[in-house]
Amino acid sequence: MDIFDINQILTVALFLGALGLAWLFVMKNRGVIRPRLAQGRRMQMTEATALGPNQRAMILQVDQREFLVVALKGAAPAITELGAVVAEVSA
Repeated sequence: MDIFDINQILTVALFLGALGLAWLFVMKNRGVIRPRLAQGRRMQMTEATALGPNQRAMILQVDQREFLVVALKGAAPAITELGAVVAEVSA
């Protein structure tokens, strides 16, 4: 008594192969894909990190200005403006 049929094994193998190829495509082209997905958005979360079990710090970019947001569980978030975003110069 066979638990798996050869057709089931081939179907799973082909699906995993196609999934792997899609992942490779996205990873190779993420520099092109990311700006297209973010196009037209005014607000982006640049970076986020946990400060403790109930604390988070985030840097938000809104209309070319950056803000530091510190969120505590059960309390209102503290928002501090960091200033305008400086365009990066590529060498």
